[in-house]
Amino acid sequence: MRTPSYMFWILFGAGIYSVYLGISGKLGYRRLTYIFPMYYSGGINYASIPMGIMAIIWAFAFGLIVTDEVGLVLTYFSLAFGFLGMVFNFIQPKFLTPQWYRWLKENHGDIMPWLRQDVESMGYSEWKKRTQTVAELEDWAIDVRKRYRWEIEAVKKHGGFPQ
Repeated sequence: MRTPSYMFWILFGAGIYSVYLGISGKLGYRRLTYIFPMYYSGGINYASIPMGIMAIIWAFAFGLIVTDEVGLVLTYFSLAFGFLGMVFNFIQPKFLTPQWYRWLKENHGDIMPWLRQDVESMGYSEWKKRTQTVAELEDWAIDVRKRYRWEIEAVKKHGGFPQ
């Protein structure tokens, strides 16, 4: 039985949008979900590309007239991409992490809570304008480190944040 054509377009559109979100995040255009991972599942930044591919495969498998054998093969391929997306959601591989965020975590990961607090207080749009380059990110992180120095030292002195 053939699925109605609107289902093809819904699945195809959802898949394309998911792949777009993953690529735009990786390229650094969508920074909000990295600096504030509590707003969304932080792992979705990593899972969106394979999950989008899964939805696109579903669109073709269930939205077009295909033989049962082709439908079965497409279903297995889509499940493989879905599983890969779930794995990426949990392991969050470095190759999918945007360069700016990887750099920030490697160089200033010890003060991430204060960096996030500063972004929240200044507003995301303002922060994004002020931190377009790695040099601007570095200046901002150093400024935050200076302004919250006593707090950072107190937390480190008492063994860090509770996990």
